Amino acid sequence: MLWQRQYDILYTLSPCLKTCAKETGMARSDYDIINLSLEHELNEWLAEKGVGKVRISRSFLPKLTR
Repeated sequence: MLWQRQYDILYTLSPCLKTCAKETGMARSDYDIINLSLEHELNEWLAEKGVGKVRISRSFLPKLTR
């Protein structure tokens, strides 16, 4: 399913963004903004498809919610 591929992409990007933030000295708040932007974009796309939302937990691992 297409939404599953989107979820997989977000799941894959979260650790990459964390590593990038650490290596570049990016502030934690900047990293949070990037993750929230990804979450927002994916939730908009899921809403168009009528699928549940994605919530990124404090450990920044995406989880599907209904």
